Formats: sequence, structure tokens, C-alpha cells
Amino acid sequence: VALSPAYLSKLFYKETQIHLHEYLSYVRIQRACQLLATTREPIYCIAERCGFGSITQFGRVFRELTGQHPFEYRKKTNPHYTDS
Repeated sequence: VALSPAYLSKLFYKETQIHLHEYLSYVRIQRACQLLATTREPIYCIAERCGFGSITQFGRVFRELTGQHPFEYRKKTNPHYTDS
């Protein structure tokens, strides 16, 4: 878009009253929830696919936004998932 990241972030906040990094985290976690609920893909792979730099960062952001661990979310929402 030919804008600096800082300026783009400033414009985004001005228009939405949401910080760009918060919005990106929200979108990434929504996608992760879909994958956790519908696939058997390992959680670390889902974290990577959704743009998180580490499984630790993914787990922290996931808990902040959903109130639960990714593994707990998967157990509750994915009927095809088994612990074994």
C-alpha cells in the first residue's frame, strides 16, 4: 500500500479505534478456532499457519482472547478429535 507500517497502523486506529496488531490477533485467532474445531492438525502447525511466531505466543494470545487453552478449545469443539 506504499505506506510505512507505523503510518498504516495510525490510520487504521484513527478509522476503527482498534489497534492494527489487536485486529490481526483477533483475525488469526478466529482462523485458529476454525482449524482447531475442524481438523486434527497439530496445534503448533495451526499456530504457524495463522501467523504466530511461536507456540508460546499463540497460546498466550489464544487464552487472552478466548479464555481457554487451544487444547481445551479443541476438546470442546472438535467431535473428531481424540486424545490418543
